[in-house]
Amino acid sequence: MIAKALNLRRLPARDQTGVALLQVLLLSAVMSLLAIRFTETARDQLEIVTQFENRVQAQLLAHSAMSEVIFLNLSQSMVPRFSSENSSRRRPIDQLEMSLYGVPTDWGEGVRVKLQDVNGLLPQMFPQHPLWTRLLARKSLQGQEIRQYLGVWSDIQDSDTRGWSGGSEPIALPTGQAYLNRYAQNKNVIEWVFHDRPKVLSELLEVSDVYGAYDTNPGNYPSHLLYALLNNNVASEIIALREQSDLDAVKLQALLPLELKESYVVRNNSGKFKLEVIVRLGTAIWREEHVISLSANSNPPFRVLLKR
Repeated sequence: MIAKALNLRRLPARDQTGVALLQVLLLSAVMSLLAIRFTETARDQLEIVTQFENRVQAQLLAHSAMSEVIFLNLSQSMVPRFSSENSSRRRPIDQLEMSLYGVPTDWGEGVRVKLQDVNGLLPQMFPQHPLWTRLLARKSLQGQEIRQYLGVWSDIQDSDTRGWSGGSEPIALPTGQAYLNRYAQNKNVIEWVFHDRPKVLSELLEVSDVYGAYDTNPGNYPSHLLYALLNNNVASEIIALREQSDLDAVKLQALLPLELKESYVVRNNSGKFKLEVIVRLGTAIWREEHVISLSANSNPPFRVLLKR
């Protein structure tokens, strides 16, 4: 009886083969899915490692480029003592045409540097500088508006509590910030003052800096500042001469309008500049910006005033 029951439950051999085949196929599918998942995980991990490696290499390239640019500005020329994969794919360092008015220079494959002398930017610490009035007037602001903006801007940074139009300074700005009564340390102050004019603010930030020098050199103005302060013909002429390395002090003096021939307009470089480095390596992008002050007689011969 037992044997007969077992025979009844036993499947035909052909059916058993089909079930076994189905099990094998299901098991193969599961193993394939696991293998695919493991492969994807390994690929993701490899991509993460590659991105991290590219980021570290980009950071090192940026550091090297900044060191080389600083040394070049101290020595006027530089001969590499060793060659590397990156340096072998760029022009000799002493043949680079670097400017101090914010034009990017290719420093190597995937590496770009930009230098801007701070005396080519308007000084955010000195809102009473005559060029601020000129610039704002050319932005179509009216006389009273300009006086108010510059007055509030000065009140924020001076040490007393007297208001620009008489009486005492308010306790706080319309945006809620208290009056600092000390010099600005970053761009926050100019953003507070011109918060109600975002378009004008954006343009002012492009042509100014908290480290901007009072003694200003039009030869180091970025192109957009030249067009903002001068008529188009004069700005275009200065840019053209500059691109030809033919802009000397005499030609610059002849091109400038009378109001830009004051004692605060200089022809020399300041020895203090903004240095921006952008490195693109694979999918990694690394950007650094420093404000550097050169001093050849010091040890070391430069100081990093700010890192952004």
